[in-house]
Amino acid sequence: MKLNHKALSTINGQVETKISITDRGLAYGHGVFETVRVSKSAASLLNLHIARLVNGSKTLGISIDEVLVEKYFYDLLRLSHTDGIVKIIITAGSSQRGYAYNKPQGTCYIMQWFAISPIPLSIKNDGAALKKCNYRLPHSDKLAGLKHLNRLDQIIARAEWSDEFYDGLMLDQDDNIIECTSNNVFILKDEIWATPKIDRCGVAGVMREYLMSELLP
Repeated sequence: MKLNHKALSTINGQVETKISITDRGLAYGHGVFETVRVSKSAASLLNLHIARLVNGSKTLGISIDEVLVEKYFYDLLRLSHTDGIVKIIITAGSSQRGYAYNKPQGTCYIMQWFAISPIPLSIKNDGAALKKCNYRLPHSDKLAGLKHLNRLDQIIARAEWSDEFYDGLMLDQDDNIIECTSNNVFILKDEIWATPKIDRCGVAGVMREYLMSELLP
């Protein structure tokens, strides 16, 4: 089998690029995902990513097998043979039409590998310019912190600029800084690190959790 080393995907452990049109992840965004950095065939924060998948799946009523997630993840790495990004998508699988989660046919495990582009040297040396987004994040106590498949907030915000900014700074309905469209935010002031609360909106990032344990014990 000839593999595309710019992008590679498996579905439920099989090299595949197609899912059922009745999949609830496609129809309703009923699922969660993770984006994992891989270097030298290892992912140092994989345990945190899997823990967040489990937590998000539980909130959305999706049954998840942690052993299968890890197996499919490393099976994909053996196919890619190089550094990159692995996107893990867990959906509720196929079911009958309608929002009610009736007679699911099994959780769907999707693994995608992508080549990674290095961060430009100018950003490393001079920092990154951020766009203050006009769009405001809605509050949701139930979904706050989750990395679910519905990313419409980020899509709408990202449409506000082209390539002149590295990312967009997103605020909530009360004009509090929450996060960027694809990054969490940390601020260093008077030798003290701080990061916004993610209790009403936003994504509780894995790197955020790791840095909080290191910088904000």
